[in-house]
Formats: sequence, structure tokens, C-alpha cells
Amino acid sequence: MTMTEATVLLIALILPWLMGVGLMRLLLRSPEISRCTTWGYGYVAGFMLLTLILRGYAGWADQHHFWSIAVLLAGVTALLMLLGWRPSGRPREAPHGLADAWPREAWQRVAFVVLLAVLLARLLDLTLEVVWQPLYAWDAWAAWAPKARVWLEHRALVPFVDMEAWVEAGDGLRYTGVAWDYPPAVPLIQYWMALSLGEWDDSLVNLPWVLLPAALGLALYGQALTWRISPLLALIGVYCLLSLPLLNAHTGLPGYADLWLAAGYGMASMALFQWLRTRDRDQLLLAALMAAACPLIKHEGWVWALSLVPITAWGLMSPPVRAATKVGLAVGVVVIAAAIALDHYGYWDWYVDKHGILPETLVLPVVGSVQLAYSPVWAAVGKNLLWLDSWHLLWLALAAALVYGLTDRGVRQLSYLAPMGAQAALALSIVFAIFFLTENAAWARDYTSLNRVLLQVVPMLVFFGLAVLQARLEHSQALG
Repeated sequence: MTMTEATVLLIALILPWLMGVGLMRLLLRSPEISRCTTWGYGYVAGFMLLTLILRGYAGWADQHHFWSIAVLLAGVTALLMLLGWRPSGRPREAPHGLADAWPREAWQRVAFVVLLAVLLARLLDLTLEVVWQPLYAWDAWAAWAPKARVWLEHRALVPFVDMEAWVEAGDGLRYTGVAWDYPPAVPLIQYWMALSLGEWDDSLVNLPWVLLPAALGLALYGQALTWRISPLLALIGVYCLLSLPLLNAHTGLPGYADLWLAAGYGMASMALFQWLRTRDRDQLLLAALMAAACPLIKHEGWVWALSLVPITAWGLMSPPVRAATKVGLAVGVVVIAAAIALDHYGYWDWYVDKHGILPETLVLPVVGSVQLAYSPVWAAVGKNLLWLDSWHLLWLALAAALVYGLTDRGVRQLSYLAPMGAQAALALSIVFAIFFLTENAAWARDYTSLNRVLLQVVPMLVFFGLAVLQARLEHSQALG
């Protein structure tokens, strides 16, 4: 690769990020928003905005040309930066730069530098993996990349249709595939990188996956600082997340959509948690933006985006309505737990029996038909979470943090922790429903999609664990 080609590739990689940062600067006015948050959220926002621009450009021009689109992106970025510019000198309460986010004590600084060096070294290692290896992961070349490759050959977003429509058309202007109806964001990102190269490259089209963990780490670190978590503890949380073997696998073997969905849902959840605690409207706006990005990535993104609605509604409720809602939720949990117990011991086939409470087939928007059946795949799930290497010690560390924090009565009384815990429980309940109550139990038994779906909720769970741990530390300091 020549220096010119490398420069163009770098422009393709950085320009959407700068556009996303410009969008953040335009929309966010709160002094509590950290610069790390701005850059972390800006990466996902910028690439999602890029995909929307590519789709809009396709309706205006017959063919895509990299430099014409790059100029358009540069113009949008400049406009966003200009509109979002504010005079310097505004007082800021939250830490925004590296100097403000630097640990005070010497031993903490040493630990901070060591952890940061390890993370950077791992990111470099993963970058080399991406550059040196061809498109390898199954869904990457079976579901996502084929669209990008076809679009590159045409320099246009030619349609993908189902097999029947493709056979009936027979004109060579329509294509089909196993993922013909999937949202186009992921292949559009690969397509954009291929446009900058002028040709298809199995490795380099996936470079945005390398910076995605860095952006996720920045978002988590920035939100942790805004939560008043110490810089070292915040970086430990980032390390716990970014050192996960499964997350590293999705980075080093790129091309899947799950890491993007994990970033979108995780960032939305973190921002929503901040809003529940501080009522900062900018955080609510961030949550809405990231939630809106989820359906652009995968159909399942609708599920995760809608899962944020209940605690958002909770945050808007008056105290009497909240009290009534608590009673209703408690009754619902008891009923569901009783139904599962009765089924487990053979007293009631509640899920598919004629006298049960659920039909055999459930038809859901976007997702389609789902066959319902309870499958006790506890052994497979337990082995995935606690025995195999995909998650390292994450689940044990989360359990320890929650036990340490929530055994303190003062911590349990914090008003903002209850909805956060409810959101974590809801996310895990969705995972439970997918793999215990449908035919997708097979994906838990063969150790495939179970971990990919869990990856989508892990950033939110890590932040929740940090928040509980910080609450316990603050309460202990107040008592001592």
C-alpha cells in the first residue's frame, strides 16, 4: 500500500468519527458531558450518520464516488462544528481532559499507566490481526459482506430481495442472499471503506471494527467520570470490558454486527442511567440517539431500543404512579416465577398446553414467527458463562460487585439504583426468553448465538456494576 492509499484510507476512517463528534458538540450543551463521552459516542453516531448519508446519496446519484461523498461529509462536519462552536471559558464541573482525569496518588498513577498501556498494546495487536487476516468469521462473509461487495462492483446500492423475487426478476439488477432483509448499516460501513480503496480488500474494509472498542472504552470511561467514579476505578471497568475474550474475538475477527449493537445499546443505557440520576436532558438525548441507532444495525436492535422505554417511562412517572407500578411488577414476577416452577416439576405445561397462557407460535413485528417451548438449558448456559473462556471472570466479578454493594442498606435505598437494576434484569430476562422459551435453545446448547446476544448487554451490565461499587465506596467513606 502506498502512502497516498494509506492516507485516503485514514480519511475514510476518521472523517465519519469527526462528523459524529461535530454532531455531539452541536447537540450537547451540558458542562457535565465529558470529552471522552463526546468522542466515544461520536464514533458510533458518526458511522450511523454516514450510513444514512450513503442511503440518501443513492437516491440522488446513480453511482457513488468516494471523493464526492468525502467532500459532502467534510462539509457536514464543518457545518456541525461551526454550529456547535461555543466560546471558551465556560465553567465546567466534570473532568474533561486527561489532566483532570488523572489519578492523584502516585501508586494509582502507576496502575493507571500500566492498565492503559496494556489496553493500547492489545488494540495494536487486534489491529494487526484485522490487517493480516482475510474475512474469516462466518456471518461476516455469509450475511454482511456480500452486500458490500456487490455494491462496490456497481458503485451503487442495488437492491437485495428474497429468493422468489430474485428468480422472477431475472434481470441481473437484483440480488439475494441469506441476509437479504437485514438492516444495511454494517455492509454500508464496509462499502464505504472499499470505496476509499477503490477495490475490495477482505481485511481493510473491516478497519472500523478496530476503533469501535476504543470508542466504547472512551464512552464508558467518560460516563464513569461524570458519575464521579475515580479515574482508576473507571479505567478498571474499561479494562474489564475491553479485555473480554469474546469482545476481542469480535474485533480481531471482524464483520459481525453484534459489537456495533453492543456499543449502541450500551451507550444508550449508560446515558439513560445518567439521566435517571441527574435529570440532565443532554443525557436523555444521548440515550435516544443511541437507541435509535440500534435498529439500523440489526433487527434485534428494535428489541433493545424498546427495552429502554419502561425505565424511561418510570423516570417520568409521579410518585403515586410509581408505587402502583411497583405492586403490579411484583405480582407479575411472582406469577411468572410460579408458572416456571409448576412447569419445571410437571404440574402445568404453561407454555404450549391448551390450558396454558402462551400460544405455540408467537408472531412478532420484524422478528417474525417464533416457536414457543420451554427448554431448561441451564447447564449449557452455566458452562458458557462460568467455565469456558469467552467471558474470562466477568460474571464472577459482576456478582462480587453487586453483592458487595447491594448488601449495604444505604446503597439499596438510593433511588436511581432500582431502575438501573430493573433494566439489567429486563435485559437478562430478554436473553432468558430467547434461549429458554423458544426453539433458539439449540443455539445455547451448541454455544453459538447465546454469547453473541449476551455481548450486546455486557457494556450496560459493566456500567451498572461500576455504579453499585461506587455507591458502596461513597457510603463507606461517608460513614468512616
